[in-house]
Amino acid sequence: MIVIAALEAYVTDGDMPLGLRVVAWARLIKVFASLRWDDVQSVRPRDFQLRDSGVVGRLVQTKTSGPEKRIKELPVFSPVDSDMIRNDWMPVGFALWQTIGDGGRDFFLPRPKADFLSFAKNPA
Repeated sequence: MIVIAALEAYVTDGDMPLGLRVVAWARLIKVFASLRWDDVQSVRPRDFQLRDSGVVGRLVQTKTSGPEKRIKELPVFSPVDSDMIRNDWMPVGFALWQTIGDGGRDFFLPRPKADFLSFAKNPA
């Protein structure tokens, strides 16, 4: 629980490097949406939205979903009230995530550069 609280604080701390804030946000989304470590490997940013209820999206290629599988896509939902200490981590992190990399990419998170201030064009 302490790690989750620390990640929330990190996402909302404007003094921290952008790359690490976005990575912390992605980790929180994975935790609160109950995603496996590899579920977000093939997620397209255009398939995720921030709504009043939380972050919603769809997974189109996982171990159990995809074009050649019986289940074509799986819904993702992380409620807006998923928090321990900071109720603003989700919108803050989502806004940061939208500013990085190419929005048309076919992966959730680009690789942070060594300075953690910007991102490369390839997946993390």
